[in-house]
Amino acid sequence: MTTKNDPNLLTLDEIKRQKKQVLHQIRTKRASISHTAGQVFAPVRSRNKFELMMNSVNSGLAMYDGVMTGVRLIRRIRSWFRK
Repeated sequence: MTTKNDPNLLTLDEIKRQKKQVLHQIRTKRASISHTAGQVFAPVRSRNKFELMMNSVNSGLAMYDGVMTGVRLIRRIRSWFRK
């Protein structure tokens, strides 16, 4: 049984305070995560024309690599179903 002097006994006020504290922590972490994700996925800014050209070349090569990987993957999956 619990008594009024039991330190593990929580009151409604204590529960409300803990809830507000946890909600504040969740909102802070959510803002931090969205800020970090925005920085990670932000487009690259070039300082001169050469960097702009190299970024375009790198993007093109990445797209080509992705398409070729997809084509190879589809061919391999098709070969499994033909057998």
